[in-house]
This record gives sequence, C-alpha cells and structure tokens, in this order.
Amino acid sequence: MSFIPFIGGLYFWVSLIPSLAVLVRRLHDVNRSGWWVFWGTMGVILLLCFGGVFWGSLMMPMGFSISGFNIAFMLYFFYIVLFFLLVFSIILLILGCLPGTNGENNYGKKPV
Repeated sequence: MSFIPFIGGLYFWVSLIPSLAVLVRRLHDVNRSGWWVFWGTMGVILLLCFGGVFWGSLMMPMGFSISGFNIAFMLYFFYIVLFFLLVFSIILLILGCLPGTNGENNYGKKPV
C-alpha cells in the first residue's frame, strides 16, 4: 500500500485554510472583498455535489430520470457551473496579479 495518496490528501486539508487566508489577504491588498473566495468555493462545492450525481446518471440508460431531473438538464447545469468556475478562476488570477493599492484602502494600511 502506498502512502503517497494519503500524504497528498493530508497536505491538501492542512494547507486549505492557510491558502484561502492568503487569497483573502491578497484580495484585500487590491481593495476587493474576501467574499470573492466564498463564491469560488461554492462553485467547487456545486461541481463536486452535482458532478457525482451527473456521473452516476451517465451509467444509466438514456431517458432515466432522478427525482424528475432529466439527464440533459444535469448535463447543462454541470457545464454551466464548470464554465462559470473557469471564468471566476481567471478573474481571481487576474486580481491576484494586479498591483496593490497605494496608501490606505477599505481594509487597512498598505503592508510594509
């Protein structure tokens, strides 16, 4: 049994909160709210929740519905969430590359 997947998973969970904190701090440097991170994580949670349902429904014959939801509807929803998550990730990348605001902003003084 290999411990590499265990170590990788452990590293992910240990570094998740500090990574989000650094991202919020960087957004504050460019005078943006930390709520931007929340919306990005909601997209990931939606993909994980509905992605599993969608993937499981692909294994069923066409025309199968889960609680009234059609497979085509789940497919469209999955791709729409994936598209917005990609766009949001690009926006966060661009905001992370912007220079910080000069002087004070809504979130305090400029760091030293």
